[in-house]
Amino acid sequence: MAQWAGVSEKTRREVPSLELLSLVAGIELGEFVRSHTTLPFRRAITSYQPSLEHGCSKNKDMLFISGMRLAREGAYFCPHCVSADHLAYGVTYWRRDHQLPGVMACDSHQEPLQFVRDSASFLYSPYDCIKNSSRVCSELANLTMTHKVIISFLKISRSLISNRHPIPPKNIQISLRNRASVIGLRTHSGKSAAPLMSDYLAGNLPQNWLQSVFPDLSETLRGVPMHQLDGIFHSTASTSSVVPYILACSTLFSSAEEALHNINSVPGEFIKRSKNSVIKFNAKLRNHYIQAKGKHDALDGHSFPDKSIVLAGLENLGLPDLIDTETHSALVAVRSFFSDKKSLVDSAALGHIEIVTLEDIIRKIGCHINPTLNDIAGL
Repeated sequence: MAQWAGVSEKTRREVPSLELLSLVAGIELGEFVRSHTTLPFRRAITSYQPSLEHGCSKNKDMLFISGMRLAREGAYFCPHCVSADHLAYGVTYWRRDHQLPGVMACDSHQEPLQFVRDSASFLYSPYDCIKNSSRVCSELANLTMTHKVIISFLKISRSLISNRHPIPPKNIQISLRNRASVIGLRTHSGKSAAPLMSDYLAGNLPQNWLQSVFPDLSETLRGVPMHQLDGIFHSTASTSSVVPYILACSTLFSSAEEALHNINSVPGEFIKRSKNSVIKFNAKLRNHYIQAKGKHDALDGHSFPDKSIVLAGLENLGLPDLIDTETHSALVAVRSFFSDKKSLVDSAALGHIEIVTLEDIIRKIGCHINPTLNDIAGL
């Protein structure tokens, strides 16, 4: 390939293997890296040069050193995809999605994946590896299709791998700390009786799946801080891989969509504005929220074309989505609790919503107390 590209005299540090592959494929280097490697996943959340786009030619050292690394050990494939490829093209290829940590079943065929432990298998086609492969156990595969937190983990992973830029850890720390403090987890490095994030994950996720995505956790004693995981709340530098951040997001947020909104939002986007413009924006947003009767989807899209800023502004003001349908009304439940002074149980019953749903709404309304509680906890 180097001879074909006319760069045979150059070293692989000067012209990394990924660049040679992109030249042969006829695809721009950055696009090739973002579409055909696991580097965008592995660098999805990092403090190391977060301003560089994935596959940026300005840092070929990174492409040389880590561009070809895997996101997890082994080579995974779906036998149904292999058959379909062979029938349609006469050749088979590896799917990047199947190489992501935690993926145990094919998203298209809803069947357990097969795998070969030797990573050198990527030098061959999946078809050549079928005879020597093992099948992911059905229990593990079913978890990835039925367990809410695991499904969220995989959705977040698949979304992050499509980002052009890494996300600095500091951009999501405030949201993570706020969420963790709501459920009583320890969010600082000092001594505390509050449970650790590492203990919380170990106690709330299936051990066999957790072992597959973050095996170090099983070697940590309960009650002993694990910097790779517990450090994500206070360390501005990356604590380890991207996996602990995704584990925390999929556990702390109620949905993958909510987690991704918080991950991709730029902190301080309202603070950067002048004080008067912030006041005017908040007043306008609050007025439209009233007109929409608390329903986020009913906000005037023409007045607020950037949905991410709107959602961030509503969260900043403590104005949650008060979903109101023919059978369920968060608006009725919230009014009953705050305006009519009814109990949490009675209010949820009147709105025909779950108590945990009402609790989550109340926490969002009380968002301004979280920073103060975090400061108190740090004393």
